[in-house]
Amino acid sequence: MGFLGRLFSSAVNSVGRAISSAWESAKTMGARALNWMADKAEVFVGKVKDVWSTVKPFLEHIQHAVRFAANTTKTFWPWLSGALTLLDKGIDFLKTIDSSPIMQKISKAIEWAIHAAKTYKRTTGSGAAGEYTEEELKEAQTHQETLQFAERETANQETQHAIALASLINDYRIASTLVSKTISEGNLSDFTHYLRLRATQKLLVLSEKRFNDAQTIDDLSADDIFIVRIASDLIKTDPVLSKEAAQRLDRLLTARYKTKLAPFIFEEMIASWNKQGEVENQNWEKLSAELSSLKTKKNRLMISEKIHEGGLDENEKEQLKDLSSKITELTDKLQSVERRCRDLDTYVGAAEGFLQVLEKDQIQLEQEGRAYLLEKGAMVGEILISCAQNERSFESLADSDQMLLTDYANIFKEEASNRMQRIIEVTA
Repeated sequence: MGFLGRLFSSAVNSVGRAISSAWESAKTMGARALNWMADKAEVFVGKVKDVWSTVKPFLEHIQHAVRFAANTTKTFWPWLSGALTLLDKGIDFLKTIDSSPIMQKISKAIEWAIHAAKTYKRTTGSGAAGEYTEEELKEAQTHQETLQFAERETANQETQHAIALASLINDYRIASTLVSKTISEGNLSDFTHYLRLRATQKLLVLSEKRFNDAQTIDDLSADDIFIVRIASDLIKTDPVLSKEAAQRLDRLLTARYKTKLAPFIFEEMIASWNKQGEVENQNWEKLSAELSSLKTKKNRLMISEKIHEGGLDENEKEQLKDLSSKITELTDKLQSVERRCRDLDTYVGAAEGFLQVLEKDQIQLEQEGRAYLLEKGAMVGEILISCAQNERSFESLADSDQMLLTDYANIFKEEASNRMQRIIEVTA
C-alpha cells in the first residue's frame, strides 16, 4: 500500500466514531475521492510541473521563514546541551561493553550524530541554514540506518532513548536538507510527491516550534522523536508509512494541533490548486485585455474602410488580415484558459467539500445546514472517481453531472480560498 493508501486507511479507520451509517459512508467516500483526486491529479489539473511553477515561490518563502525563526531564537535549543551530555556518556558506555564490528559501527554512528548536533547548533546560531552538504547527506543517511538498527536491537529502554536522541538532530537535518534540495531542484515525480514534500515541511515547522519551547530533554517525548522520524521518512524517494504509524501520527496531530492526518495532507492539494487557479485567472484577465485591444484596433480599421473612399491601403489591409487571425487565435486560447479556470474552481470546491466531511462531525455539519453532503457528496465523489479511473475530462461528462459538480463546488469555493490564506498565515 502506498503513501496515500496509508492516509486513506487512517481516515477510514477513524470513521468508527461516526454517528450514522449514512455519515460513515459519506466519510469513506470523501476519503476515497480525495485519494483518487491526488493520485490522479494530472487528469484534473495537468502535470505536477505546471502546478509547481505556481507554488514554488510560496514554499521558498516558508523555508526562509523557518530558517529565520531558528536563527532569531533567543536561546538556541537549551535542551540540546543536556542531550549531548547524555549521548557522550552513552557512547563511552558502548565502547566498554563490546568491541565487535557492529558495536563499533553503532559507536561511529552515534559519534556522527553528536557531531551533527554540535555543528548544527554552531552553524545555525551563526545564521547559516544548518543543512548538510551533498557529501554529508550521504554519510548522514548511512548512519541513520545504523542508528535505527541499533535502536531496534537494543532491549534496554534507557539505551533506546539515548540512541533515539542521537538520531533526532540527524533525522531533522536530513529531512531539512532534502526539503531544500527538492524545492531548489523541483524534481517532483508526481502529485503525491508534492504532498509528501508539504507534509514534511509542515512537520519540520511543528518540530522546530517544539525544539524552541523545550528547556530540557525531559520536555521532549518519544512523540517528538517520532514526528521528526516520520518527516525524515516521508521525503525519501520511496517512503514507508505503516498503517500503525499513520494512525499514531493522526492521533498526535489531533491531540496537539487539532487537525487530523487526512486534512493535514490533503488541504495542501486544495491550496496548491487554488493558487494555480489564481494564476490562471490572472492569465485570463491579461488575455482578455489583449483581445479587447486587438478588437478595438480591428474595429477602427473596419470603420476607416467604410468611411474612406477607396477603402484601406495595402498596408492597412494586411494589418486587418493579421488582426483577424490574431483575434481568432487569441479567442481560442482565452476559451481554453476560461475552461481551465472553471475546471480548477470545480475541483478545488469539490475537494474542499470532501475535506470538510473528514474534518467535521455529523452534528456540526447539520447545524451548519449541510446535511446534503451525505447524499450529494457521495454522488460527486463517484463522478470524480470515475473521471480519474477512466481519465475523462470534466467537459466530457453529461450536462447533469457537470451541473451537479459545479453546484457542489460553488458552495465551497470561498472556503477553499480562505483555507489557502490560513495555510499561508500559519506556515509563513
